[in-house]
Amino acid sequence: MIVDEILYGVNGVAFAKERLGFEPDEKQSLVLKRPIRRGLLNCSRQWGKSTVTAAKAVHRAYCRAGSLVVVVSPCARQSGEFLRKAAGFVRRLGI
Repeated sequence: MIVDEILYGVNGVAFAKERLGFEPDEKQSLVLKRPIRRGLLNCSRQWGKSTVTAAKAVHRAYCRAGSLVVVVSPCARQSGEFLRKAAGFVRRLGI
């Protein structure tokens, strides 16, 4: 169990696949692999921005106790979409 948590702390792609049931594509995997403090995604519509950022946020919060995850979007609809995705991932973790 501890070995899994160490692996997941380092490997966001494995965490997304095995714990969250999310299969990221190649470009989404790049987002999950990189340890970034702040990020900006400039992507096409329907690329999966809400899903990949929710997976990254849940991964960070799960693997780093006391972490603060802040997501900014221009409207409540986009924020709500992100929160729905993140809540679904948290439910999959059984939290």
